[in-house]
Amino acid sequence: MKNNLFVFGCSYSAKFKHSGITTDYKTYLNGWPLSWSEILSDKLNLELVNRARGGRSNDSIFDDFCNESGNIKKGDIVIIGWSYLNRFRTCSIKPPPNRWIDVSVNNPEVIVEHTNLSPRTVEEICLSRINDLYEIELHNREKLIVEYLKLKNVNVFLWNGGFPFKTQEHYLLEKFREKEIETFDTFVDKHGGFTITKETHGKISDNHLGKHGNIVQAELFYDEILKKI
Repeated sequence: MKNNLFVFGCSYSAKFKHSGITTDYKTYLNGWPLSWSEILSDKLNLELVNRARGGRSNDSIFDDFCNESGNIKKGDIVIIGWSYLNRFRTCSIKPPPNRWIDVSVNNPEVIVEHTNLSPRTVEEICLSRINDLYEIELHNREKLIVEYLKLKNVNVFLWNGGFPFKTQEHYLLEKFREKEIETFDTFVDKHGGFTITKETHGKISDNHLGKHGNIVQAELFYDEILKKI
């Protein structure tokens, strides 16, 4: 029985069909391409368990890991891609009950339809989350995850597809980045992997990595992971 590659995160880690990326891109390519996680799992000869979804906050990503943690076993590999610090979650006011909704200033329709918060309140909360304490909180969660998986003899790798944190030198590929403020998509672009906007020559505006960008990301991750397992 094969071991698993567990992937957690937001749209930067999700399969294309779960990322929230416009279906115009699917039409442009005549079908969804493979994500980096699918390519990587094949290269590592592991079964893929991808729990990443578009729009996930770091609270939800941590919850996704906790919910799956009992299924992770020796020999598996875990990759967690953290999201933007200003995203947060709140309880949905729409059925079904007892459901979390991830919120940011970039999805006002979710605010209106699923919460009793005003756009102004959401903006104020998001602005408050630039405080360093939220990054410290995230790194404390990382310590817990790493120590837990160490007890299971499981390799775990962390990365950040959004705007860089102040401290992330232990993340995948960080030692190769030339500037602290360089975003991940810019870094991959320099290695031949393009965003959807660049790949489609501006026909579709989207800063997520496209088909070739995901291929390059998978190769970069594969090369570094092989050196550490």
